[in-house]
Amino acid sequence: MVGDPRRLHTIVRNLLTNAAAYGAEPITVTLDGLNPERIVVTVADSGPGAPADLMPVIFDRFVRGDQTRRVSQGSGLGLAIASENTALHSGTLHVANHNGAVFTLTLPRGEVPTAMN
Repeated sequence: MVGDPRRLHTIVRNLLTNAAAYGAEPITVTLDGLNPERIVVTVADSGPGAPADLMPVIFDRFVRGDQTRRVSQGSGLGLAIASENTALHSGTLHVANHNGAVFTLTLPRGEVPTAMN
């Protein structure tokens, strides 16, 4: 895949930051590039998982997983930015709970969409 390295870095950084802040160790990162049409990156933690009430809106702006944390520790923009950067790459970003939160980033192989050039 050819993509915008800065945006791709931001996506993965935000997923890892959330796993460390809201999940628990071990945190695993899996990169699957075997499919000739897509690349799949999975970030999974061993914490409590994403709250059920946040699942439908978890990629919306200003949604925060732990309302007891101070604003200075996060504004609720990380996953929204990750989602927007994923869309710019014509990819998908999903969350599921399976022994913790599991975020799956799927990116098509190919050229960078012209919107990013």
